[in-house]
Formats: sequence, C-alpha cells, structure tokens
Amino acid sequence: MRKNSFMKKEPLLRGHIPITSRATTQRINELLDQHKDIIMKPNNGSGGKSVYRVTDLGNNRYRIHHESSRTNVHSRKEVFRRLRIQQKSRLYLVQPRIKLAQIKGRPFDLRVIVQRKRYSNTWQVTGKAAKIAGRGYIVTNITRSGGYLQHVDKALSNSSLPDSVKRSLIPAINQLAIAAATRLNKLYRHQRIFGIDMGVDRSGQLWIIEANRRPSMSHFIKLGDSAMYRRIQSFKR
Repeated sequence: MRKNSFMKKEPLLRGHIPITSRATTQRINELLDQHKDIIMKPNNGSGGKSVYRVTDLGNNRYRIHHESSRTNVHSRKEVFRRLRIQQKSRLYLVQPRIKLAQIKGRPFDLRVIVQRKRYSNTWQVTGKAAKIAGRGYIVTNITRSGGYLQHVDKALSNSSLPDSVKRSLIPAINQLAIAAATRLNKLYRHQRIFGIDMGVDRSGQLWIIEANRRPSMSHFIKLGDSAMYRRIQSFKR
C-alpha cells in the first residue's frame, strides 16, 4: 500500500493505480455500494493466495468467489461473517474489481521486469510475460490456478481486446513500467530491479496491480525464452 500511495503522487501514474484501502467494514460497505464488485487480498500476500471476490447480485444477494469456488449468501452480514472481516481489517486490502481482458474467457495480466545497470540511472524493460488464469479462477498465479504463460504480444493478439487497442499497448506497457520504476527509485534509491504486475481492462486501460522489489524469475524460466532470461540476468551483474 505504501508503494501505491507513493506512485499516486506522480501525475503520469495516478490514473493507473486502482483505488486501494484497508479492508475495514466501513470501507468494504462503501466500495460495494459504489462498484458492486470488489476484490479483497492480503496486504503482504503473494502467489494469489487468500484472494476473495465479492459481488453484489442485487436484492440483498452476494457471491463470494475464492479460488475456483463460488458461494452465494443472502445478506451483507453473512458476507462479513464468512470472511471474518473484523479480524482481517488490518491485514487485508480492498479494491474495486478490475474487469480484466480475457483469452478464451480467462482473465490475464502481465509481469513486466524493469531494470537498470550498475552505476546507471536509465531504466529499461528487460522482460515481459502474460499470466493467464486457470479456468474458473480469479487469480492469474499460474501455479495456484493451473493457468499458463504466453509472450505478451501473442497474449494481446489472442485476447478479447479490440484490434485498434492491441496495436498501441506494447509501447504503452513499456512506458508505464519505466515510469513506475523511475518513481519508485526515489523511494528505494539502491533498487535496480522491479517486477511490475499490470492488468489490462476490457477497454484497454492499463492498471498497476503491484510493484515487487524481489520479483521471481520463475515466469521467465517457464516461458522458455532463453534470450529474455539471459537479458534479465545480465542486468543483475
């Protein structure tokens, strides 16, 4: 949450950071009233673990989606009881759900690696991968959901996005990732690598979901692009 708040102060990034709040009962009520569809996730979570989606279905009916399981309940009080909101309010964040673009009905997002060489202030995108969720899952973590990886250009080509949007997205992704790294470098002055997780909504708008200071390289090993992996590793020297 600290990183998101810091990035939001940069005008170039402000419109790409989702509304994010501590998951208090009051704030959950407010976001459900306003957006009807929210995501709750651990403040310091990783790997898509313990992420919940809550959807207001109308007529005091709600759906709780966790992993590949969906449960309908008949009051907001029951939502809070099942998720034990009071106990989680300090540990969980709540956001309006981003309606991610899809590939064959499955949402996907992007992992973008941004690096600078030793003694250089110039940030470069050195790797990108698209993470496609497993069938029925809300999280794109491929291990947890049984999803798969694709090169970003292929994923965008295969996606539900309008063709007019697809053509402009690659340079926009690179530009946004570099802007995020440049901003975060003011907070973490010795940092030379960031893993920027981005979502693309169904209209083509880019969203920064998370910025990781210790991004896993497993995606790029599994992607099977040895040139990309070697480029990332060369920047670490």
